[in-house]
Amino acid sequence: MTPSEQHLCDQLSQLNARLGQTEGKLKAARSQLKFIDESMPAMLAYIDSHERYLYHNRAFRDWLGLDAAQIDGRTMREVLGEGIYAGAAPRVRQALDGKAVRYERTLKSPDGGRYRQFVYLIPHFDDIGCVAGIYALLDNQTLRGPLSDLGAANVKANAADRPRASAAAGITAANIQALYDDSLVGTQTGWKNAADRIKSAIGNNEFRLYAQTIRDLRTDKLSFEEIYLRLGEEEETFMHPGAFLPVAESVGLMPEIDRWVVTNVLKWISARRQADPNRCTRPCCVILSGQTLSDPYFPEFVGAQLALSDVPAEALRFEIQESDISAQAADAAHLIEELAQLGCWTVLGGFGRDIVSFKALKDVHVRFLKIDSKIVLQILRDKSAVAKLKAITHVAQSLGISTIAEFVESDAAIAKLREIGIDYAQGLGIAPPMPLQDIGRKRMK
Repeated sequence: MTPSEQHLCDQLSQLNARLGQTEGKLKAARSQLKFIDESMPAMLAYIDSHERYLYHNRAFRDWLGLDAAQIDGRTMREVLGEGIYAGAAPRVRQALDGKAVRYERTLKSPDGGRYRQFVYLIPHFDDIGCVAGIYALLDNQTLRGPLSDLGAANVKANAADRPRASAAAGITAANIQALYDDSLVGTQTGWKNAADRIKSAIGNNEFRLYAQTIRDLRTDKLSFEEIYLRLGEEEETFMHPGAFLPVAESVGLMPEIDRWVVTNVLKWISARRQADPNRCTRPCCVILSGQTLSDPYFPEFVGAQLALSDVPAEALRFEIQESDISAQAADAAHLIEELAQLGCWTVLGGFGRDIVSFKALKDVHVRFLKIDSKIVLQILRDKSAVAKLKAITHVAQSLGISTIAEFVESDAAIAKLREIGIDYAQGLGIAPPMPLQDIGRKRMK
């Protein structure tokens, strides 16, 4: 056997081994799915980025008192009713921004009994690390004693707008959290202890930086890079890119991860500048978690890293989600001001995901407004989306804020955005995400 034939045989053997592993995982996944769908007492549903139900298990349908045909493809507002949806909507927006959310509320069943419902919203990331939808996990617990003892934090819904309680009352909130950690996280990653695994990845530099270029539609030049984070083992274990991020947030490790990203982005920029002092390196934009907004020492850390790497502050930008700014207005305003004093610009991301409101701009000063894909993806087939985009552009221009459209996927969309007056665009129609070290080496569209 020649060396090339031996090499081919080795590759085929490795491929067969991986196929065997995949088949084993699929068999185990089918068994788990059958349990979740038919036997698990906790309620589980999957909701896409447009808030439509694409999956729901039997316990969820029993709780609502609806059959599958009354839920499939319908929006949360249609299925839950106005009262419950109004209370859930802000949390859903946070989950669609990539944050794992937990909250509770008190409901009344038709027989007059009361029960507390614990809700867990877990983001689901697609192949390029964007939120494709959310998993909703619900647990009902029967309550005793006067309603006043439950505390002001519990959300009360209108009795006429409440689905009925199910037999899931025996599971505790701790059980639900453990079920999520052991089932969803464990199935995707194989990790026994998520916090320890993520800490190990930080300490051993196991993360990988990816970037997606943002184009200036006015000059047609590539403007700056948005940074994404991957874990080295994702490709080997078939994990979705960025699947570890909600886990990291649930265990409070996002501020540490954000610092790791800043440090390593600046190292990359510094290395490129040293290799070729005349090379113009495009600025990099780091997406910050909501947890980092409340870190009073983060601006000081950024300043120290800029000085250490000898990189100008204008080479580093930060994106903060509108939902995080709305939830932490004072912290966000302070952080953005401190970063601006260093010379770092800020992007407000996820704008217009639920409703178009400029409330977040009253307390913070940002240089860029990134318009959510929920609007951008509709502009070629929905006149109301075009009108909305034009209105946003008009207001942003009057405030001296540049606009960025995300999820731009075609030349037709680019042309429409130019016609409307959008300043920048990002998406597969501009450039796909790629490893940061490959930026500048590969020809982009």
